[in-house]
Amino acid sequence: MRRFEGHTDYVNSVAFSPDGRYALSGSDDVTVRLWEVKYPPFCPGGAHPFPLLNRAHAVEQLAAERGRLAELLREAQAEMARRAFRQAYCLLRQAQELPDCVRDQQTLSLLTQLGQIGPGRRVGLRNAWLARRFEMHTNIKSIAFSPDGRYILTGGGWWTEGDKVLLWDAAAGQEVRRLEGHTHSANSVAFSPDGRYALSGSDDNTVRLWEIATAQQVHCFKGYSCPDCVAIAPEGHSPFVRSVAFSPDGRYAIAAYAVLSDDNLIRLWEVKSGREICRFKGHTRYVDSVAFSPDGRYVLSGSADDTVRLWEVATGREVRRFERHTSFVLSVAFSPDGRYILSGSDDKTVRLWDAATGREVGRFKGHTSNVRSVAFSPDGRYALSGSADGTVRLWDAATGREVRCFEGHTDDVNSVAFSPDGRYALSGSWDKTVRLWELDWELEFPDPADWDEGARPYLDIFLTLHTPYAPDSLSRVGKPQWTEEDFQKLLQELGYRGYGWLRPEGVRRELEKMAKERK
Repeated sequence: MRRFEGHTDYVNSVAFSPDGRYALSGSDDVTVRLWEVKYPPFCPGGAHPFPLLNRAHAVEQLAAERGRLAELLREAQAEMARRAFRQAYCLLRQAQELPDCVRDQQTLSLLTQLGQIGPGRRVGLRNAWLARRFEMHTNIKSIAFSPDGRYILTGGGWWTEGDKVLLWDAAAGQEVRRLEGHTHSANSVAFSPDGRYALSGSDDNTVRLWEIATAQQVHCFKGYSCPDCVAIAPEGHSPFVRSVAFSPDGRYAIAAYAVLSDDNLIRLWEVKSGREICRFKGHTRYVDSVAFSPDGRYVLSGSADDTVRLWEVATGREVRRFERHTSFVLSVAFSPDGRYILSGSDDKTVRLWDAATGREVGRFKGHTSNVRSVAFSPDGRYALSGSADGTVRLWDAATGREVRCFEGHTDDVNSVAFSPDGRYALSGSWDKTVRLWELDWELEFPDPADWDEGARPYLDIFLTLHTPYAPDSLSRVGKPQWTEEDFQKLLQELGYRGYGWLRPEGVRRELEKMAKERK
């Protein structure tokens, strides 16, 4: 009969006022809300203000609604099978208009598919809500989605706590595996591109590589002080790892660490051998965040020296410096096409940069405390940020407009991420929770086409990653080589990036043309 919406977390208790005019609700979002019911007051001896359905009629009505939902979903799937995606989209929106079906999981899953296998492209956020909350026993410093979106990796803990790298089933909300070995808190975690391995960096001065299937440690990378490694910290100074990342092909791992000295290095290792390949040095204070460019040719870093820096992997030289932040840079990220850079800072801003020129092209304001973590959506059209003000905010990357503010965390938000398909946003906090937010996107459906220039950067990235390595193991030379399986993965990625409406044969022709033109 009526729905009262506004809470951003579980509602634990409700009550009516004695006259029936108001309702009171208490929630885990730390608010108590008073609602006007807008029905006449209770009248002793009179008709009840809330007409009750006959039980049999209620069951019959519910069955009819469920039947109509099932019918609409069948019709939508049939339209998707014959590639009538606009019609399928309209049917799914009709399904959501049925009572209590806005958040129906099968409907939402089909809508997500329209943005992947179908030609759907995100043009706005229709709705969003808290889908699941993961309760932890310690604070959360870092989170990551697996490449297939099925699992979540978390890192955290206090200084003296170890064994705080955990693997979770995203759908069930259950802990699956514990990666044991760290003796202090884990500051950063990452999945390998194939999802088989995890990387973690800790206050115990180690970077560790784990096999997900067995939860076994594969490497403890040399260069940090740990029982298996040689200490490199200057006497009297203890380094701690701030950030870790895999290269896009999974061949290399990178880590940034802080030492209370001038030795603020970023180090690159070969994953298979554990051999250190090179070092990036230049920051004048500790480095808080590192990331690889989508093609693996560059490394990005954000530092407490207030700068963002771009490094060339093959030479180790600094290519570009981004200097507009007025305080520590706490998080950095590349856009999926590699053209833009996102940074979050202690100055309470999120900034967007042109990677090629170093020019600041956007500044997102709204957070009331430092911005701890930033991420791009899979299509690069939206940005996500988490802050010490306890909020997670979604931004339109092109305009800088705040699209949604997610509230519910009761302490600093240290890490945010998008799921690979863009259906979810994830946030981890000092409040000992990880929260999964469902994003219901508005979609548009461009007419099928052979090619669009907006997809060119993704083909460039593909060709770079499929070009053989040179003898130095860092640069790439020769002609790109790929298999049909590789090409099908490219088509899937183009779907994630908002180009699922491109015809495969058109993409293939353009890819082969670009490969021939490469020197």
